[in-house]
Amino acid sequence: MDSNIKLVAIDLDGTALNSKHEMSLTTLTTLKKLADYNIKLVIASGRPLYQIKEIIDKLALNDINDFTVAFNGTVVANNQTHDIIATNPLGGSDFGLLCQEIIDSPLTTMILFDQSASNFNRIKIYYKELADGITNRYFSNLQDLHGQVELVPYNNQEIIGGKLFIEGPVAVVEKLLAKWNDKFEICQEIRNNRTNFEITNKNITKAWGIQQICQQYNIDRSQVMAIGNEHNDIEMLKWAAIGVAVANADDDVKAIADALTDSNDQDGVAKAINKYLFNN
Repeated sequence: MDSNIKLVAIDLDGTALNSKHEMSLTTLTTLKKLADYNIKLVIASGRPLYQIKEIIDKLALNDINDFTVAFNGTVVANNQTHDIIATNPLGGSDFGLLCQEIIDSPLTTMILFDQSASNFNRIKIYYKELADGITNRYFSNLQDLHGQVELVPYNNQEIIGGKLFIEGPVAVVEKLLAKWNDKFEICQEIRNNRTNFEITNKNITKAWGIQQICQQYNIDRSQVMAIGNEHNDIEMLKWAAIGVAVANADDDVKAIADALTDSNDQDGVAKAINKYLFNN
């Protein structure tokens, strides 16, 4: 066992969760076993907090000393008190101007997750417009599953954004993003796939969120292991002493990883922990 590792940070979608967005019993059991070795487990996800709560409960991460990184590092929260201990949201006059430019653009989709209203139990989401397809894809399931999603048409409200989501033809989106990245200091882009993108605060990463938690625990980066699969995991994997990419990870993620493990459908997270921490 690598006795130096004191904290393991895991991504969820595409990493600890399989293609059905479920956590296998093998992975769940292995992650719970970390507590027996006094190794802290931290979820670091692009999801808002309320979409992580069910997994937090399954993993029994409800102690006063348990924390979660949400919105790719925009929010770091205490799992028991639900207090936000660190945040780096989109905000300020530039943010309002950016939202207005999106409203005036040919993009049909703008979804804004309001960080100030985001917690473990509910979330407020602002939108540019809701076509039937958009409603079905992004909102119906959220409301059916949680019943705690408030949808509000965006009309220049003064809000604090946790994450801004846009979708459209790739050529159009990339041209607009190039313009906005030059014009607005606040934003960075995270490509989710060929047609949809997230815009977040330029200064946030999952690594930043993990650093805030390590300060709470007095843990050094040399004592951190991280596991992920997508571009938004790169900084976290590079920052950790052991950065592991699952087999289904993007090529650029694999390129910077210290080690590779099996895919999310083959319990890659459990296998990496067993190999590097439990010597199994």
